[in-house]
Amino acid sequence: MFRAFNLNKFRYEKGQLLPVFIVILAVLIIMALVTVNLGKISMTKTYTSNAADAGALAGGSVMAGVFNQQSVTNNNSLVINHTMFMAEMFTLAAAASASAFAAAAICSSTPPELCGPSGVCEVLAGAASKSIKAAMISLVAFQVAQVFTYLSMKEGAMTGRENAIRTAYQYAFSNSGIGTKLIPGAYKDADTPRGNENNYSDSFTDFMKNKDLVTSGVYSWEDGQGRAHVVTVNVDTHDVDTYLLQYCVLPYLAVEAYLASQALPAAAKLLVDCAECPCTAGPAYMAAMKVTVAMLAAAAGTLPYGPLMEHNLFGDIAFLIAWVDDIDHDRLFYVTSWQTHGDPYDYDSLWKARYPKIGSRSKVNFKGEGTIYPFGPKFDSDIEEVK
Repeated sequence: MFRAFNLNKFRYEKGQLLPVFIVILAVLIIMALVTVNLGKISMTKTYTSNAADAGALAGGSVMAGVFNQQSVTNNNSLVINHTMFMAEMFTLAAAASASAFAAAAICSSTPPELCGPSGVCEVLAGAASKSIKAAMISLVAFQVAQVFTYLSMKEGAMTGRENAIRTAYQYAFSNSGIGTKLIPGAYKDADTPRGNENNYSDSFTDFMKNKDLVTSGVYSWEDGQGRAHVVTVNVDTHDVDTYLLQYCVLPYLAVEAYLASQALPAAAKLLVDCAECPCTAGPAYMAAMKVTVAMLAAAAGTLPYGPLMEHNLFGDIAFLIAWVDDIDHDRLFYVTSWQTHGDPYDYDSLWKARYPKIGSRSKVNFKGEGTIYPFGPKFDSDIEEVK
């Protein structure tokens, strides 16, 4: 029998496919593991892309709304108030000039018995003096109102930026796929802890409701098999604290000083002359001319042809604010998302599945066709770049 086996051993065919089958099975198992891992990496990449895109679009949309509101407030408050104030100043200038010249004409030509105290001349000279004082008060009141409105706009923009950042974080985390990896249920109601508390969906819900936690940019948990998972979101957009202001043409403190030193003494002289009618025509008309020139200078000082510069204390003290010309901001909103997941397989030295840190970045431009000045509330968000 041994001799027969020895003679026919090369023609013995039983069990020849077993080694081949084992090799093929090993290759199939390896390919399956690689396919699963590649699929998980691809899914993670999709989640990070969705998180970055959703967060950037949400944040950019909120910022677009903030800038639209800035344009509306600027137009409906600062610009309109400035227009009305200019009209008021030129009206006061015309009234003071007309009253002063009328008083000078009456004072230099009317008999004393028709022009004494409380007469028409004194009433007109008093009206000119009141117009000058009204202009001086209006200058201060207008500047206070404009500065207050500007500061309110700035505070609103800064609050809106914070809301945009918070919204971007919330949308990014909501679209990062965290919910699909957590166990549904309330960990607080569990009789016994089952792994890390952050492994439950209610923990993530609490995280999303806490604005301080959300804006920290990191959510991590450890699943029941001890694998660590970390999702990180970073949000960035420029501050909105630098405003370019259009100031009026003349320093309003200089205008106030000019009115106090020229217009008011001229009106006071007319009052004295009116009490002693008739007066000399030359000095009376000269006083009326001083009132007119001073008031026209004050009115001209409200024209919006002054310096265009960043808001500063010197500008507030020196010039009247006409309106906000622009906000120094690039109109861009950035969101970056990363995900790192633990090593799920470790078959000694035979096989180790390692997931790399996967990230995506999205840049949104919310410029649209909007402008702060002139009036153009057409800011709109649009994805400009994805990486």
